[in-house]
Amino acid sequence: MSEKIAKELNEKGIGKIEDDALRVLLTDTVIYKNAQELQDEFYTIYIASGPAISTSHIIHTTLEPLYEEYQVPVHPDKEFWNGLFNAFNAGISVGMDFATMEMIADASYVNTNKNPWGKDVFTRGQIVDDALGNNLGRTFPRIDIWNKADDAIYSIKSYDTATSYQKARSWYKQLKCDINTLIDVTKDISYRGTTVAVSASTSKGLIIALPNKALTWSQRLDLLDAFTYAADNGIKLIIKVVK
Repeated sequence: MSEKIAKELNEKGIGKIEDDALRVLLTDTVIYKNAQELQDEFYTIYIASGPAISTSHIIHTTLEPLYEEYQVPVHPDKEFWNGLFNAFNAGISVGMDFATMEMIADASYVNTNKNPWGKDVFTRGQIVDDALGNNLGRTFPRIDIWNKADDAIYSIKSYDTATSYQKARSWYKQLKCDINTLIDVTKDISYRGTTVAVSASTSKGLIIALPNKALTWSQRLDLLDAFTYAADNGIKLIIKVVK
C-alpha cells in the first residue's frame, strides 16, 4: 500500500473504526480514490510525452501495487459487498484474511424476511427499527436505542441508496443532518415516563441501514466525508445491510 494511502487512512482514523463493515468499505474507498487520481495523473503525462512513455509500463510499475490480484469474495446474494472495487484487497490492507472478510460480510447483513425496501417509508422504518433493536419505541424523540449499561445512545436511519441520493453530495447532506441531530443531544431526554440520561461522556452512534445494493461511487465519497464529519464530532457510524 502506498505511503499516500497509508497516510490518508491514518489521518482520517479509518483503521481505528470499530464497525468492521464501515472500516473495510472506507478503506476500499480510499484505495480506489487514490488509484483513480494516479491514473488521471499518469494519463496526463502520457499525452504530454507521446509514445516515449509506455502506458502499460506506467500501470505495471506504478499502479499495480494498488491493484494486487487477490480473489475478491463474491456473494451471489450480497450485492452490497460485491459492489466494492476490490473488497479483498481492502481487507488485506487492514490486516484481514479471506475468512475474516467473509465473517464481516455475513455479520453486516440483517435478514428481516419482510423486504423493507419494497414498502412505504413508514412501514420500512418500522421493520428496520425492529430488526436493529429499537428499545425506546418509534415515537421517542431523536434516538432509538439506549444502552444504559454502556452509557450509549443510537439513532437508526434507513437510506434507500438504490433509488435515492443519486446526485453527488445529496446523501452527505442527509447524513450530516442526521449526525447533527445526535450532536445536539446534550441533556437528558424524557418522554412518556422514560428518561434517557445523557452526559458529556455518553457515547453516540448513527446506525446506517442500507439496502442490499452496491453503492455508487459518489455515495461512497459522501459516506467517507460523513464519517470524517461524524468522527470530528464524536459520533460513531455503524453499517447494517438490511434485507
